[in-house]
Amino acid sequence: DLAIDQGPVDDPETVAVQRRMARLRGDPAAGGPGARKALLPDIEEINSSLSPSQGRGHLTDDPEVAEERQRGGFRLGFVTVLVLGAVGTAVYSLAGPLGNAVPPLAPALGAYAEWVDGLRLWLDLQMQGLLTRLNGPPAS
Repeated sequence: DLAIDQGPVDDPETVAVQRRMARLRGDPAAGGPGARKALLPDIEEINSSLSPSQGRGHLTDDPEVAEERQRGGFRLGFVTVLVLGAVGTAVYSLAGPLGNAVPPLAPALGAYAEWVDGLRLWLDLQMQGLLTRLNGPPAS
């Protein structure tokens, strides 16, 4: 019923498909020794068709676009630092109430508040030393 025992079919489409499959498998009888190599595009043809700015994605030779992209990167970094500073300030100022509301966080929040207090003290000492050097020794 499936016609498995019949010989090869002489249908032109079937023959073309069989040849194509033989070429894809690299059968030298189907297309000679370089048959598989012929299936790939010529690299020199591809290279000659590409322009220098193609394939680099967002890189362009336009200085305005490059400047806008650089400003956008600076803006993103600046906003990120501002947000982190605001979050750090909020956590520092709310360390007591947060520690009371969530007791397991109390030790970590206390340690963070002490660390920030140490940074503030260090900064105060540095500024006092700078002001002393700028103003000279106190007059007596």
